[in-house]
Amino acid sequence: MSDIPKAKGIIDLLLKGRLAYSVRRSLRRARNLMDREKPDFVVRRDVPKLTRKQALMARRLRRMHYGMNTISRRVGSQIGRVSEIVNGKKRIPRK
Repeated sequence: MSDIPKAKGIIDLLLKGRLAYSVRRSLRRARNLMDREKPDFVVRRDVPKLTRKQALMARRLRRMHYGMNTISRRVGSQIGRVSEIVNGKKRIPRK
């Protein structure tokens, strides 16, 4: 999770106080750098999410010290999806 929203809040609080011109200008520049424009388009999802069976198999293979490439080929999914499950970034889907 990003700390950008928290940093934005801190800078916004600082900008409400009395500051020297140069400090205020620097803070505004920093605050503007934290705003991200919305993308023009979103790429559609090509790789489906892992099923419960695939996720359990990926974790089992990782415990057996298989590499991520090997696991992703055996599971039949993208290495990024496998990595998320194996490293605990995503939960194993329920039945």
